[in-house]
Amino acid sequence: MPTRHEENKLVALQDDLREFKSASKKLQSDENVTLLDVRDIFDALIERHPSVAEDLGAEAPIVKSAAFENACVQVLLGKEAELSAEQRGLLKDFAVPISGLSDSVAEGDDRAGFADRALRARKKQRVAVQVYREEVV
Repeated sequence: MPTRHEENKLVALQDDLREFKSASKKLQSDENVTLLDVRDIFDALIERHPSVAEDLGAEAPIVKSAAFENACVQVLLGKEAELSAEQRGLLKDFAVPISGLSDSVAEGDDRAGFADRALRARKKQRVAVQVYREEVV
């Protein structure tokens, strides 16, 4: 029979295990979990259980490329403008140019004259920005 102290420790351990079980189930069952969600869950676990920082932290040995993960998280936070040159390089394969008009609309608009279409096309080339595809998450 456990003592009162041992019983309290067992209850605390059970609560801790419940937190890890919840995190594990969320990460395994939800198809829409992003890398940002994973980082948030791991950071919350680290906050509550500092001893797991070595295994779940952003710089943990299991993380193949911490720089890539950090770049992905920056994008998911909407901080693309703050990416370093190295981070942009890591994500370049996921970047796609976007603009206000699709090529088919710009070229297929019969009501707009040639000059308007040409100006729109040039403007589109100048203001096109890089956005990262969903595969980055």
